[in-house]
Amino acid sequence: MSIFVTSDYQFGRTLAAANRGFASVEEMNDNLIDIWNSKITKNDTVYHLGNFAWDSVACEYATAYLNGKIMFIRGKYDFPLTTNSLVLTKRHEIIPDLTYLEAEAAVLSYWPLENWPGKVDESLHLYGGETLEHQISGRFNVNCEKRSY
Repeated sequence: MSIFVTSDYQFGRTLAAANRGFASVEEMNDNLIDIWNSKITKNDTVYHLGNFAWDSVACEYATAYLNGKIMFIRGKYDFPLTTNSLVLTKRHEIIPDLTYLEAEAAVLSYWPLENWPGKVDESLHLYGGETLEHQISGRFNVNCEKRSY
C-alpha cells in the first residue's frame, strides 16, 4: 500500500480540458482516469488537496472508476463532493481542511500556508492550487499539472 498526494484534477471542467489540450472534457476525464489507474492500485491511499471535480456528474463518474481510497480536502470548487455517493458510503472521505500526517511529518491543505504545525521541526507542507511566486523551504505544490498528472 502506497500513499499519494495530488490536487486539481478538475474532472468535468471544460476550461481545464481546453487548457490541457484535450478535444473534449470526456477525453480529458478518461485520460486522467487512465493515468491515475496506471500509477495507483486499489489498495493505495490518495490525498486529493482540492478542486477534484467541477460538477456532480463528473464527480460520480471519476470516483466510480479511480483506484485507491481517496481522502479529500476541499478546494474552491469542491461542492460536488458533499453529495457524492462514494463519499456518503465512506469508500472515500472528506477530511479536515488542515490535516497532519504524523508518520510522514507532513501538513496537507488546499491553501498554501506561511506557517504550519511542525514547520520549525522541518515537517513538510503540501498544498494544492496555484504555485506561489514566494517560495518557502519545506512547502510544495502538488497540483497534478506540475507533474503531467
